[in-house]
Amino acid sequence: MPFREPDDRLWEAVRPLLPVRSPHGGRRVDLRRLFTGVLYVLSTGVAWADAPRCYGAKSTLHRLHLHLCRTGKYPRIIELMRAHEYDVDHLDLSRCHLAGEYRATRLSDWARPRLH
Repeated sequence: MPFREPDDRLWEAVRPLLPVRSPHGGRRVDLRRLFTGVLYVLSTGVAWADAPRCYGAKSTLHRLHLHLCRTGKYPRIIELMRAHEYDVDHLDLSRCHLAGEYRATRLSDWARPRLH
């Protein structure tokens, strides 16, 4: 399945889960573009260093990914993506660092929302 960028509705749902500003005091960046770049890497399997430059600097993309891992935001983001009918089964979060330790995290480890 080709990569699908988040639409406006999904972006508005996810935006409150993302950091307000850079913890490193760097320049302001387009957070939507960065988030889309993180999804691109997780969806396509390319290395962070090979992410298209249009999404931002590779180090900034990776830092956002690590932040989402450490703060445990990915399960909620995945839930929102499913609710907005995005195919999330192809996202690779196997190298997600949680709570300062390395541990494999698969989407199947997270509870899927029940359909009524």
